[in-house]
Amino acid sequence: MISPISIKPEPKNNKARHVFFACLGSAILVMVLYMLLPKFKGVAGVVALGFITAAIYVYNRYVCAVYFYDVTVDYNDNEIFVIRQIVGKRETTLCRVDLISVQNVRALTREEMKEYKPARDTSRYAYYPTLSPDVVHLIEVRSSYEKADVFVELTEDQARTISAYAAEAREISET
Repeated sequence: MISPISIKPEPKNNKARHVFFACLGSAILVMVLYMLLPKFKGVAGVVALGFITAAIYVYNRYVCAVYFYDVTVDYNDNEIFVIRQIVGKRETTLCRVDLISVQNVRALTREEMKEYKPARDTSRYAYYPTLSPDVVHLIEVRSSYEKADVFVELTEDQARTISAYAAEAREISET
């Protein structure tokens, strides 16, 4: 039986905050133009709405969101890897994967991630708190009902721990 752990990744850069404030400032600037130039009210309103939407998305996804990566045991005594997101008072479970189905955990640089192409029937999920991280870890999930690639932001020690737990879970299931 594995011991439950919880990992809280910390964002490594402030790009998200800068993008948020840039979008917000651009929206305010366009709204001033909206008031000053009545001839282009429609276009300015749509552009301002686009900037406000982008600012809200970046704020909710990267600035105020807190992620947790948990390894725990569910009610059927299966070891699972859970990704949770907390925004304000609301907690959402984004991903729940049986550790038995984790095939590989490996690090990818930013360039390798851009070049990475999953197989046609493989889903791709990104759950990391940094807007454009230098290194992410790819967790390859292969089971009878889903093939997925999950990108998370871990340290090397945490990635080795997740990989070791997955190997231990596969060994326990084989016995």
